[in-house]
This record gives sequence, structure tokens and C-alpha cells, in this order.
Amino acid sequence: MKRVAIYIRKAAKADEEIVRKETELLKSYACAQGGTVIDTYIDNGYSGMRKCRPELDRLLKACNRGNIDDVLILRESELTRNREHLLKLCDTLQKYGVELTFMESGKVDYSVNNMLLSMSKKFKGYV
Repeated sequence: MKRVAIYIRKAAKADEEIVRKETELLKSYACAQGGTVIDTYIDNGYSGMRKCRPELDRLLKACNRGNIDDVLILRESELTRNREHLLKLCDTLQKYGVELTFMESGKVDYSVNNMLLSMSKKFKGYV
């Protein structure tokens, strides 16, 4: 059974009920996909532009230790609001052997991510 970690980020400090409902929605989705939720990571009150967030950092450490098979997030904007940061996070998760799934759009295709990351590095000086 796939070990799933849920990640939730809210820029403005969200009402506990909103966070609870999103957590339950993601847990139901994970179970329907055959996964077992092993932990939930919630950065409540953190901007998606911030690269360093306590629960995101804790999540990445758990992924690095091999404790997680798949990270489940409602949508891309909950992970980050920065395209380059998204590409780097995808690259990191791929190196750890962890899948990334957005409930609203499905699993991330790392082959496409690798191409975009490569292009981003090559054209960085031109932007």
C-alpha cells in the first residue's frame, strides 16, 4: 500500500474548519486511490512565495528518509506560487523517489518537469 503524506498551505491564517474539511477531502481521495495517509503537514498562515516553511521542510525531510511514497496536495498553488520553486520541489521529490499528486490535476509527470527545469536553467540569464 502506498504511503501518502498530505500537504496543505494557506496564506492567510485559515479557520480550523476549512483546514479540517480539506484534510478530510484529501484523506478520502488518498484512500480511494489505494493509499494510506501516514501524516498531514499544514502550513497555515504562510505565503506560497516563501520557500522556507516549517511543515514543508518537515515533509521534505520525511521524503528524504524514505518514509513517504506520494505527496498529495489539493492544487499546485497550495504548494507554491513560484514556478521555479515548483520545478525545484518536483526535482527534489523525484530524486527522493516520491510521487507528487495534485487532487485537481493528477500525478506530476517528472519527465515534463525535467525538461522545464532544464529550460529554466538555460534561459535564466535571458529573462
